[in-house]
Amino acid sequence: MDGNLPRARTPVTPQLVLGVFLLLVGVMLTLDRLQILDADRGLRFWPLALIAVGGSLLTNREDPKSRFWGTVWLGIGGWMLLNSLGIVRVGFWDLFWPVLIIFLGVTIIRQTYRRGQSTLRGGASGSAYLCAILGESKRAVTDNPFEGGELTAFMGGCVLDLRQAVLPPGATATIDVFAMMAGHEVWVPNGWVVESRLVPIMGGVDDKRLPSADNLAADGRPRLILRGVVIMGGLVIKS
Repeated sequence: MDGNLPRARTPVTPQLVLGVFLLLVGVMLTLDRLQILDADRGLRFWPLALIAVGGSLLTNREDPKSRFWGTVWLGIGGWMLLNSLGIVRVGFWDLFWPVLIIFLGVTIIRQTYRRGQSTLRGGASGSAYLCAILGESKRAVTDNPFEGGELTAFMGGCVLDLRQAVLPPGATATIDVFAMMAGHEVWVPNGWVVESRLVPIMGGVDDKRLPSADNLAADGRPRLILRGVVIMGGLVIKS
């Protein structure tokens, strides 16, 4: 056996970080019971586990969701560590809702700006815009070609039916999504590739489509991109 062969490197994943954290906590508590050290002094640094989780997500993942959550856990862990050490006197949860409101405002402005740029380029003729506040909005689209659109809901929901819409082979359409305490449904043709770039916060994205019998490669099929944020709600993809 060749001793020069490189050893397989164990990736630093959130599960590995959690396992190491629990191991260290167990060891500190054991030593505390044996009166060898004071566990309270070491446990003040527990937010380092959140920072490590965030770092592992940023290091090992390439998709936007992992980068987003990696940044979030780094921020939460850093703030809680400063608070635990007495450097910062304002608790994390005292600032949670104001920061969340700022984030929502920035998200909506960015999505509106991107959609406005698309409209200026002449992409509005085949676009779908649905908005529901304390209610429901439905639309069936037959545009050829379909250019994309926007789904916005607060304590309500939108149903967008794209099964009769047309996208040329290899073409891409984008739908900007925002949902807060709301739910969306998007119906797509079987031959479309759907790429979700949604960031769910206390929510989820559920793909309930049946397997497609289309043998075309993914690069040759129409592609629908869903991007945005879903907070305390969800989005369901159907066909």
